Amino acid sequence: MITITDVTKSFGSKVAVDAVSLEIPVGQIMGLVGPNGAGKTTLIRMLTGFYVPDQGCISIEEKPMAGGRCHAKRLIGHLPEHAPAHPERTVREYLTFMAQMTPLCQGQVESEVSRVADACYLKKVMHQRVGTLSKGFQHRVALAQSLLGDPPVLILDEPTDGLDPLQKFETRRMIQEMAQTKAILLTTHILEEVEVLCDRIAFLLAGRIVSAGSLPDLRRAHTSEVTVDFKIQGIWTNSPLEEIGAYRSLQLTQDDGLIQGCARFSTERPAQEILADVAEALLAHNFRLLSLSERETPLGEIYRDLVKSHSSDQSLHPTDAAIP
Repeated sequence: MITITDVTKSFGSKVAVDAVSLEIPVGQIMGLVGPNGAGKTTLIRMLTGFYVPDQGCISIEEKPMAGGRCHAKRLIGHLPEHAPAHPERTVREYLTFMAQMTPLCQGQVESEVSRVADACYLKKVMHQRVGTLSKGFQHRVALAQSLLGDPPVLILDEPTDGLDPLQKFETRRMIQEMAQTKAILLTTHILEEVEVLCDRIAFLLAGRIVSAGSLPDLRRAHTSEVTVDFKIQGIWTNSPLEEIGAYRSLQLTQDDGLIQGCARFSTERPAQEILADVAEALLAHNFRLLSLSERETPLGEIYRDLVKSHSSDQSLHPTDAAIP
């Protein structure tokens, strides 16, 4: 488990991370999302022990980093955005070298190298030099290195950056498999990846967490309406939906008896109630109901609205991109 409590970090007059609190239990992937300069890198460097917070506390597996920084760091596997490697070594040589430097691997280096190679599907390239591998396989090598010692916590910074679609799919699958037994913090600018991978999402803007929760929770909190898509057959003469509570608007297209509609309702009522009322109203007017579904608000739309709504907040100072 990762526990971050009221953590603050400043560089001179620049507040890079401002009273951030998060908790990530084992079995969960937390997505950390924010624009460049939001403080993500500073937060990660505190989590991995490179920076010490000015205020607040970070605990890994209930062990405060302030009281045992070296021990806490041993519980973390870190995949940096641009993970360094040794291009002249073979994959086996590189992983063996890194395992020998990992305290949790002492006495079991060979078996540990074999375990992470299996986990990251590297067996067929173990005798190949790292520098000759494709970018996708180099990424797997870096991920394998972060798994040495089987740490209970993983911090993954842009884990699929620069990979092709198939490589992204395979890397995401590996992360989902690992999440069953680990607490994972993942940062990325790819919102599609956050939607696919993350159990919870935290938006970091100008050093502060401005919203956090599961994707359904975020949609409910930041969406002002429920959008219902439906497809029916029949003759449309007047709208049977206007009497439904929280009704806002309706768009229709008709083609030879096939009608497709998009109805919008305010969020004063639960979406499931609105869907049931729409179905009842359409059937009561003798339409043949072919499909009915709620249109989910894209995460990108929520993110855009959060950034816009907080951009004028004078208490949220943009952090300096030059902060180390």
